[in-house]
This record gives sequence, structure tokens and C-alpha cells, in this order.
Amino acid sequence: MKAVQWVRWLILALFVTALVAGIIYMQSRAPSEQDSGFLRKAAMFASHAESAHWQWAAEGRPDRILLLLFDERGIERDRRPVAMSPEGWPVAERSNQGCARLWQQVIGEAPRMNQQRIRTEYIGPDDPDQSDLGGCRYAVSMGPSFTYDMNTGKVTR
Repeated sequence: MKAVQWVRWLILALFVTALVAGIIYMQSRAPSEQDSGFLRKAAMFASHAESAHWQWAAEGRPDRILLLLFDERGIERDRRPVAMSPEGWPVAERSNQGCARLWQQVIGEAPRMNQQRIRTEYIGPDDPDQSDLGGCRYAVSMGPSFTYDMNTGKVTR
């Protein structure tokens, strides 16, 4: 009788251990709410950069545009002046602060998420005479990041 009871306890312990391990595994694989929100911001950045490109073309390819930002319902919520490259993509000053300002111009809000600062980093040549404009990397601490290429307008994760 004691052997049968001992086997039942062993089976129960193994089942609970497997269940806890499964839960931990699934939670480690699921993206956090912050990661999901940041990836939505990356998609928004790409969409707004694309809109800026087409607005630039429609306005006759000026050096600067007044980027119109709309909410989900299509109602204008902001207007931001944005410097444009000769190829028609939003550009930043060649510095980390320039990339932070570019985020604010393109997204329409400060580079923050859930009370946490989004890290901004300029990547590229420092020489303003070079034709390569470089890009900006945006990241949340210990989470996802994306890079915006100011030469092509491409956003990569």
C-alpha cells in the first residue's frame, strides 16, 4: 500500500514539474507587451517614413516637408517639419540626438515607451560631406530594436 501511494506522489510530482516547466517555456517564448508595442512603433515609423516620401514627391521634392500625422480614424493629429534627403526620405542630423529628434518628427511623440526611454543611436559616417547619410537604430533595453536607413527609407528589425 505504501509503495502504491509513493508511486502516486511521484507521478503527481513529475506532472507538476512538467506543467511548471511548460508554463515557464511558453512565457519565455511569448513576446512581452513592451516588445509588441515597440514593434508596432517600428511599423508606424516605416509607414510614416513612406508617407513622407510620397508627400515629398507630390510637393515637388523640397528639402523639407510639413509631415501630416493622422490617427487610426484618419483624423489629422499633428504636423511636423521634417528634413528630407535628395532621394526623398526623412533625415536626421548625424548624431544620437538627431536620431531622437527624427523619431519625434516621424512618430509625433518623444522616444519613450511605458515611461521608459527608447535608446537612439546614429550609425554611419560623421563626415557631412559624404553622400552616405547613415541611419538610426532605435531599441528598448533588453528588447527588440530596428534600424532606419536614411539613404533608402528602409526599416529593418
